Parts: sequence; C-alpha cells; structure tokens
Amino acid sequence: MNERHNEWSTLRHDSVLHLDALEAVFTRHAFARHWHDYYVIGLVEEGAQRFWCRRKTLLTPRGGLIVLIPGEAHTGEAAEASGFAYRALYPSAAHV
Repeated sequence: MNERHNEWSTLRHDSVLHLDALEAVFTRHAFARHWHDYYVIGLVEEGAQRFWCRRKTLLTPRGGLIVLIPGEAHTGEAAEASGFAYRALYPSAAHV
C-alpha cells in the first residue's frame, strides 16, 4: 500500500437512491463490536482488513469483498501497520 499514514473517511448520501457510501483509509482506528440496521457491502482497495464476525477472526485482503447482513455483529481494523483503503455501500433491506 502507498505510505498513507493519515486516516480519513468520507460518507456520502444519495438523496434520490436513499443510499449511503463510505470511502476511507484506516491505519490505527479499530471499530469495537457493533452492528448496522442495513447491509454492508465493502471492498478493500489497498492493504488488508481484519475483523471478528460469526465467532471467527477473518481477513479481507486487497480486492476482497465484505458482505454483512443487518444485525450481524462485527469489528474492524487494519491487518497491517500500513492500514487499508476501503469503500462500502450501505443498502437497506428494501434496496436488496
């Protein structure tokens, strides 16, 4: 991954589609166990993400897709010191 050390995230909302999208780079931030009321469809663009879900610790490498259903508890953090770049869509059950 490029030497990105600054964390950032941008959440966008499309008012016509009623759909949120996230673009982010995380290096040190770790998400505690949580869940969403909507689906999560994420793509790791650079680096790798480690997360706990379904009683397992999983790894999503570069190019890997993450799909979570509403109410599914999970965590999330960088699996490498250089962090990871990530994009996600958050469709509702009605979208899916």
